[in-house]
Amino acid sequence: VLGEMLELGQHTAAEHTALGALAAELGIDVVVAVGPVSGAIASGTAGRATVVEVADADGALAAAGELVGSGDAVLVKASRAVGLERVAEVLSGGTTNR
Repeated sequence: VLGEMLELGQHTAAEHTALGALAAELGIDVVVAVGPVSGAIASGTAGRATVVEVADADGALAAAGELVGSGDAVLVKASRAVGLERVAEVLSGGTTNR
């Protein structure tokens, strides 16, 4: 689950594209790309991973709920302002979906 890293300035598009490329290089099967940078993240995967683009943390939570199975490992990465810590909390069983 990859969302926007906010303090990148003029490097925003390039770094999010590179993030998608890294996910693909590492063999990540599915990427949930969150927010206005989701297109750049998806572009970086170059079709080497399944990408689900969502608008926000609520969409990420819904997508992850459908895609993540028992035993799956999930990386959640974004600036705190994006709110993806909720996704991590729910997936780890630390809280309920609010």
